[in-house]
Amino acid sequence: MAKTGEKDANNHAGLKQVEEKAPTCTEDGYKAYEYCTECDYITYEAVPAEGHTEATRTENHTSSSCTSAGSYDVVTYCTVCGTVLDRETVTTSAGQHSWADEGIILPEEAPTCITEGIRRHYCIYDCGWYKEVILPKTDHKYDEGTVVAPTCTNEGYTVYHCTVDGCKASVDKDFVPALDHDYITAVTAPTCDAQGYTTYTCKICTDTFVSDFVKANGHADSNADGNCDHCKTNIIGACKCGCHSTNWFIRIIYMIVRFIWKLFKLNPVCHCGLAHY
Repeated sequence: MAKTGEKDANNHAGLKQVEEKAPTCTEDGYKAYEYCTECDYITYEAVPAEGHTEATRTENHTSSSCTSAGSYDVVTYCTVCGTVLDRETVTTSAGQHSWADEGIILPEEAPTCITEGIRRHYCIYDCGWYKEVILPKTDHKYDEGTVVAPTCTNEGYTVYHCTVDGCKASVDKDFVPALDHDYITAVTAPTCDAQGYTTYTCKICTDTFVSDFVKANGHADSNADGNCDHCKTNIIGACKCGCHSTNWFIRIIYMIVRFIWKLFKLNPVCHCGLAHY
């Protein structure tokens, strides 16, 4: 290229523009590059370099796991010429487990109505670590039930037992009212010495009780022969009263006394229950 002169450009002949060079990020360019056809005169206008247009990107990614650190590069580059202007390596922390969403339940760790279960969520990096999630107990699984019939005093119901091995849970449901007693009666008539009564016995449960008592009839000796008119028991020997004494002298005296009692309607019955007349 010829040396640039300091002559008047208007006096040069055949000035001609031959090229134009655009500037780059780091080098100047030329605008209106001209020369004279008669001499070595050259003129041009320099266009300054535009400089880099910076941007950043990441590359060289190495993922971190629960056992090893990861890293990546932060690169500053020119979007025009592609020149890398800066590079910084960033390290990511290790020890961050990442658990699988779907867990594993071993057969012996499945929940039942007796015990809670366990679900294991393993780390996706195959490091062998896992976390456990407790699963609540399940509902009981009851059988069709065993009917307990009602009695006269107790209500009936159905008892349902859990069918799971080792579970002893049961529940009583479907209650029905207790039955009423259905009594039959047996009357025991009074005797001379014993009172009468009625025995009530339930036909369903054999419950029994005694009621409706009647006083004893007492002995009677209307013919004064010393024997009860009803049970034929010798009542004179049984009574300790003087009126029933077996001594002949005392008996004569009481015969007179009884006659007087009968005359004036006094003491018709001895305290032992026997009639005086």
